[in-house]
Amino acid sequence: MKKLQHVFCILLLIATITSSPSLYAQNPSVEEDVLGMEIFPNPVLNYQILTIEVKATKEEIVHFYIFDFAGKLVQQSINNIAQIENESIQLKIQLEDEGLYFAKVVRENKDTHYKTSCVKKVYVR
Repeated sequence: MKKLQHVFCILLLIATITSSPSLYAQNPSVEEDVLGMEIFPNPVLNYQILTIEVKATKEEIVHFYIFDFAGKLVQQSINNIAQIENESIQLKIQLEDEGLYFAKVVRENKDTHYKTSCVKKVYVR
């Protein structure tokens, strides 16, 4: 009985993921949000350079986090205000293993400590 419940839960999860249009980027090559976070190329081939670009000002500190599908922190980076050029900041990374990853960016105002964040999916083939 438990095995049947487990199989049913997995099938329900797969059906939900594949039928949800919100899980797919409208333009798979560049995905942007209202905070100005762009990830390209997406999907990316393993060992290919992935670029995450965020709009930021000199008053902001930008934190980058990459998580695997299980929620394990794979990579993190903190960029301070000195690294911001042309109102944006970039992180270039390589992901080795295929699968689904999550890129989280947190922008923090260094004066007010007000934080905004965004999470995007990254597919590695």
